[in-house]
Amino acid sequence: YPFLVVRPHPEEPAKYQVLDGHHRVEVLRELGFTEARCDVWEVDDREARRLYIGGAARGARAGAAAQGRVVGVSLIAHNDAGGG
Repeated sequence: YPFLVVRPHPEEPAKYQVLDGHHRVEVLRELGFTEARCDVWEVDDREARRLYIGGAARGARAGAAAQGRVVGVSLIAHNDAGGG
C-alpha cells in the first residue's frame, strides 16, 4: 500500500497527524495492523490544512517525501489534521 503521509503533532509529543491516508488507516486497523509505514513531512499548520483540505498530499508526495523521512507510526493513537 502507499505510505501514509503524516506530520509530527504540533501539541502532542510522540504523536502524528495524518495528512493523506485516512481510509488506509481505517482499513489497516480493521485488518488488525497496529503500525503503518509513513512519510513524515515537516509542515506547519497552514501547509497541513492546505494538504488535508485540498488533497494535495497525493499530488505532492514525490517532491515532499524527499524532504521527509520514512517511519513506522502507531495506528492506535493518531489524529487527523482536519481538527479531529
